[in-house]
This record gives sequence, C-alpha cells and structure tokens, in this order.
Amino acid sequence: MSKYIVLSNATSSPGSGQQSISQALKAFNKTQRPFSGPLNIATFNVRTLLQTGQQALLAKSLDERNIDICAISESRLPESGCTVINVPNSKHYFKLYYSGPNNRNGLHGVAISLSSRLLPYVTAFMPVNERLAIIKLNSRPLTITIIAA
Repeated sequence: MSKYIVLSNATSSPGSGQQSISQALKAFNKTQRPFSGPLNIATFNVRTLLQTGQQALLAKSLDERNIDICAISESRLPESGCTVINVPNSKHYFKLYYSGPNNRNGLHGVAISLSSRLLPYVTAFMPVNERLAIIKLNSRPLTITIIAA
C-alpha cells in the first residue's frame, strides 16, 4: 500500500498562498523518511487481552523490556482494528493492531504491538483473519513486514 501526495493544486509562483511543488515534495519526504536503527522484537502468547487490566500489563511488560515490535497470539479481541495502550505511570504508549473473529466468541485472535516511536513508519495494516495479521513498516534498506500468526 503506497501513500501518495496530490500536487494538482500546487503552483510555482511564490507568494500565491499555495505551496510550490518543490516545497510540497520536501515536506512529504521529511515525513516519509524510512526508519533505521536497532529494533527489539518479541512474541507473546497472552491467552487473553479481554480481561480488565491485561492490556496495561502487556504495555508495562513491553516497556520494561524495551520491546519495539511484539507479535501476540491468543489475544481473543473481537473483529479487527487498533487501539492505543498506555504504560501505567509513564508517558510511553504502544499501539495494538489486532485481528480477531467476527462472531465475538472469545476464541483465537492475533495482534501486533508497536512502540510509539515506530508509529510514523507504519505503511499498511492488513487483518487477514482471526489467525493472521500483517503490518508493513517503511525502513532502510528494506521494507519490514511483520506477520502475526
């Protein structure tokens, strides 16, 4: 999945109130720089994230271990989507992308947790079914694809 910027209204005349094409491209490139640097990756079988406080405990565990990306199995969250989970007594947070069953039976489910520093680099989230979810990150030298199964 690619991101595009529409430049049809851009003009090259300064002072017209609109960005020039080169200014728009510079602004776009600044926001789309690929991630580079070390990553800490983990997997967890959490058995459930439905119970009160389970998501906060997950965030605390990930933060204590400096985990950037975590593939999670048996999340048991219904349907698919994403939510922010805050680390208790901290400014840090994680974003949880999840894919679960549509019938809300509380079975199966996978999720991928990303630290807040990686959120600007997410280019795609694909919840395939209750047993498979995919996230793509813009990185250097290759795109990172995380599969939770």
